[in-house]
This record gives sequence, C-alpha cells and structure tokens, in this order.
Amino acid sequence: CLEDTQKRIIKMKFDTVDITTEHKLDVIVSDIPHYKANKSKIIELIDNEVDPHNKKTNLKCHMTKWDMGLHTSFSMIGDKACELATSYTLLKKDHKRAFSIGALWGARYTDDEYAKEHDHYPALWSGVAFIDCPEGSGALVFPTCDYKHKPKNGQMILVPSYLRHYVEPSALGVRRYIVAYNIVPTKYA
Repeated sequence: CLEDTQKRIIKMKFDTVDITTEHKLDVIVSDIPHYKANKSKIIELIDNEVDPHNKKTNLKCHMTKWDMGLHTSFSMIGDKACELATSYTLLKKDHKRAFSIGALWGARYTDDEYAKEHDHYPALWSGVAFIDCPEGSGALVFPTCDYKHKPKNGQMILVPSYLRHYVEPSALGVRRYIVAYNIVPTKYA
C-alpha cells in the first residue's frame, strides 16, 4: 500500500510558488508545571532510556522514544503545551480548538552534539521544555526569522511547527536536557 502511494506521488506533477512574508510571529513562553518536583525524574528517564534512533533523526544526540507521554513527568509537560495552544488559539484567533500530543520525547545533548535544521510539519505547534540547561548550553536557533532562544531552566516554549530551527552545540563539558513535543489539532470545540 505504501509502495503504491509512493509510486503515485512520483508520477504526480505540480508546481509551487515561493513567497516571502513579513508577519509578526508569536513564541509562547511559560513555566514548566511542577518543574522542581519532576526535574530529576525526567533526567533519570532520559538517561535510562535506550536510544532507539541511534542519532539517525535530526537530533544528533541521545534521544528517547517518541511516546514518553506514558510517564507522568513527561505527560504533565505535554498537557500544559496543549493547554497553551488552546488558550492562544482562543485569545488570538477567536475560536477554540482542542489539541493533543502527536509526539513527546526527551533528549540529552553533550559537548558537540546538536540538532540539524528541521521543522515539525505537519504538526500545528511544536516546542521545547528546558529541563537542565546550564550556562553554555546550545541555543535554539530559528534562522528564517533571525531569532535565537537561549535555554532557561524551568521554561517551555511553543512555536508554529513550520518554523525551521536547529540547536547549536553546547560548550565543552555541558549537558543539556530537554523535553520536546509536537501538538496536533484534535477537533474544533
């Protein structure tokens, strides 16, 4: 079935039109719920998780599996991200939409590890919760809008998932722990 779909896509012909826009973009910033109580548990889960991806994703660091929402310390972050997306949509777009987690994972970067430039489309929102990012941790860089977000412990951010971004390598000896998430719409409320 997948092979047939791929064959149809290859035969499909279409054009694209590249456009450049200059519009205001919001980065939603909030505190991680129960951060102090869950920080060490999240780090332990990330450290103990066998990396199923072996640096074959855009993240060139130690990663967990994609469905870490089965752990309460992770799911609280995912729930908060969905609440932020719902609140933002209601306040800024004047309609309510429900959201759910499409993927929720953890990562540990050391020294020269980084994330290649990528986006999270087709998710609607994506983001990062900064769990343990000491001074010298690599910044989250959004090259298309010339914005660099310096990690701050206990903070989580949410951005439109189409934004291309990458993570700079950290300074020598620095370990950077994060939880990342993709948020998808579930329904109109």
